[in-house]
Amino acid sequence: MRTRRLGQFSVSESGFGIMSFASAYGVVPDGAESIRVIRGAHGPGLTLFDAAEHYGPWTNEGLVGEALPLARDRLAVATKLGWNIDPEPGELWPGLDSRLDHVSALPMRC
Repeated sequence: MRTRRLGQFSVSESGFGIMSFASAYGVVPDGAESIRVIRGAHGPGLTLFDAAEHYGPWTNEGLVGEALPLARDRLAVATKLGWNIDPEPGELWPGLDSRLDHVSALPMRC
């Protein structure tokens, strides 16, 4: 697969959006199936995954980490963040919050 430079990283030209693995489209797919699909996308060399903290919220980045634990140093997860999300119910509130202290406290794990 062809790659491009993204700052100091080399990533696949094609990226894989993982929005559909959260509740964004209604029903959350089976975790094992989501992991199988992520591994299948990575198999031919895909290294760029597109996420956002409000997918889930805060779940899809961890799903990539769970699916590809041995490839972490060769992956890029582009996460759109700065949303104003209530951490308890995970509900999106109006407005944005991209202050450093907010972003640093996000519960996302890869």
